[in-house]
Amino acid sequence: MEIRAVFDSGAYGAFKPIPDLNLAGAHTAGGIAYHVPHIKIDSYCVYTNNVPCGHVRGPGYPQICFAIESQIDIIAKSIGIDPVEMRMRNLFDKGDEPLFGGHWENVKAKETLQRAVQASGWRDPKARPYIGRGLAIMQKSPGVSPTGANIAIDSSGHVTLRMGIPEQGSGSHTIARQIIAQELQIPLDLVSVETGSTDYTPDSGWGAGASSVTHCLGQAVLLAVKEARTQLLKDAAGLLQIEEQAITLENCNFAVRASEKEMQIPFQELVSRLVAKRGGAYDITKIYDWAAGNKGAYSFSGVTSFCAQVAEVEVDPDTGQVSIIKITTAHDIGTVLNPMTHQGQIEGGVLQGIGFAVMEELCVKDGRVSTLHLGDYKIPNIKDIPELVTVLIQEPAGPAPYQGKSIGEIGTVPIPAAVANAICDATGVRLLELPQSAEKIYRALNSSGTGCAKQSSTAS
Repeated sequence: MEIRAVFDSGAYGAFKPIPDLNLAGAHTAGGIAYHVPHIKIDSYCVYTNNVPCGHVRGPGYPQICFAIESQIDIIAKSIGIDPVEMRMRNLFDKGDEPLFGGHWENVKAKETLQRAVQASGWRDPKARPYIGRGLAIMQKSPGVSPTGANIAIDSSGHVTLRMGIPEQGSGSHTIARQIIAQELQIPLDLVSVETGSTDYTPDSGWGAGASSVTHCLGQAVLLAVKEARTQLLKDAAGLLQIEEQAITLENCNFAVRASEKEMQIPFQELVSRLVAKRGGAYDITKIYDWAAGNKGAYSFSGVTSFCAQVAEVEVDPDTGQVSIIKITTAHDIGTVLNPMTHQGQIEGGVLQGIGFAVMEELCVKDGRVSTLHLGDYKIPNIKDIPELVTVLIQEPAGPAPYQGKSIGEIGTVPIPAAVANAICDATGVRLLELPQSAEKIYRALNSSGTGCAKQSSTAS
């Protein structure tokens, strides 16, 4: 495989994101999902007279995945192999090493693809002409960054988590609060979050992004709350004059099971006494630095996650308009910490991928942006949501707290490639750019040798 990736980063150096992150999609192409004996990747981040570019969900990954997964379909067709079989022959398997070194544990690429194909009805007869199915697969390791958390427990038994990562809508603050509530065995409403104060907030690395928040922030919170729990139990044992192993936290109580006494003391009641005795709140700060283990920010060592997606579309041959009928998305996951936000991340990612695939386009003419508002810059709305089928291949083997895996970015990444492959399956037309809008498809269908009349037999 030979890859040349050129990232249009726009103008003005002061606005540019970190180049390593811009190019991470190209770097990761060396381990996107396939075992390739030899690879060459040249990637460039270039100045242009366009609008400065920044990060969005999975920076660089959807573009690289679109190119590679389109190429896999092209190769499969050219040598007469089913697209599923082509991938199954070449996907990473247990024991395979990424091209840039290292290793992955619990590789589930083939199982993830098989489950997506089964759930999608890949081999079912198509209802009519101009319906097509396409698939794509991608892996994404969690991002890593030294991230800190401060936990304070006051005399009322209320726990305050201070951190620098904002809640951008994914539910990350809820997850952090859940971790604290779980470890201290207290209700969620006894835990609150504060952000923004540099007096109390430890370093939070690169903030909200890179599928790293639940992983790195979660581990920082877990380290801090475990130390707080240990200190609470130690102090409580001293106050009650019992052995440390005779006291635990259960159901918002300190549970004492000593030979001479057995009782339940409300959490808030005993914490009030403990804070008064020590002369101040429990205040603990921890930094979780996964990268300190010499694994690097975009490592091919440890745990990764695979996502396989199948798109079913229908194309109107008279207009080129694409209707997305169904998206099946299969995920190799670890422990799910919050089922609602986990599924929300998947479905939100799918919809964002659909926008990237068929409608979102920043048009620039003579140096001026012409799609200035959401009337011209189209994004998916509720009427664009197709049937969504989610398949979870679950094994508690992730790096996040309680062996969770990242889910934030990967659901967006394979969608544009899967949709493009489905459009080609429906029409016989292979477009090599995104978005695959109705206008582009219409022109391709009506260009020399690819008219609608010729396509009907191919599509059926």
